[in-house]
Amino acid sequence: MILIWVLASSLLLAVAVAVCYLYIQYNDKKSAQIPDRALKYSPERVEPEDVGKLSQQLRAGQTIEATPQLPPKTGRRYIVVGGAGFLGGWIVVQLVQRGENPKNLRVLDIRLPSRHDLLHGIGKDVDYMQVDVSDAEAVQQAFTSPWPQGSSPPSSAITVFHTAANIRFYERAASLLDSSSKVNVNGSVGVHASRFLLWPWQSEPHRFVQEINDDDRRLPTKHSEFFSNYAYSKYLAEQRVRAADKLPSGSGSGLRPGRILRTGVIRRRKSCQRKRGWPWVYRRAQVRR
Repeated sequence: MILIWVLASSLLLAVAVAVCYLYIQYNDKKSAQIPDRALKYSPERVEPEDVGKLSQQLRAGQTIEATPQLPPKTGRRYIVVGGAGFLGGWIVVQLVQRGENPKNLRVLDIRLPSRHDLLHGIGKDVDYMQVDVSDAEAVQQAFTSPWPQGSSPPSSAITVFHTAANIRFYERAASLLDSSSKVNVNGSVGVHASRFLLWPWQSEPHRFVQEINDDDRRLPTKHSEFFSNYAYSKYLAEQRVRAADKLPSGSGSGLRPGRILRTGVIRRRKSCQRKRGWPWVYRRAQVRR
């Protein structure tokens, strides 16, 4: 009798393990598929072979040159928050490439740049300041510091690019939101990927594809509707930045009083960003006021 019970229990356990295994395989297969709604905006996928071909072209000396596509210089002054990083660093490089005076550029970042082109190349004459963007007082001091001799006159306008971010896309628990908001939200004011479990009748997780267009009512607004704390914190930062558009600059903002502050948020054009089964689809690049 005991032997029969042991055999039955072992069989049930084996069946349960097999069912769990098959479900995980089924779930991951569905989650890894790109829905047709996403492919409609990004039909050409970048495959490993494409990366290999591009690598061979670069090794053969066929560089990718962006300079002909850059707009003309403006003579404005620019502050690039997060300008020592990857994205902000390229903004600095391309501003100088299009003819902006390096003395009109100021970079605020948690650490000084380590890139060769910023330290010794085209960006070597840019003013780099080591600043924690979550420290409002330090940001204010950096914004109001005197500009070097040879820069544009004080009457010239200032453009701020805010690219600093704490990219913790692997966190979804609301209790950990502060880790992302400290830089992504509060910093903006001062200036393990997730696995989705599907029911057998579901073809994709809720909000697996999110189409972004001019209608902000279609955007998610609740924390539970975002794939991670990083995305939600960037949404909160975007709302605050856009809310500041057309406000008086004021004497306490580091800008000249009597001016109107113009703000906007750049959204990318026709791209599909994927984080292990989560494609975000953007229809256009635009400045959202």
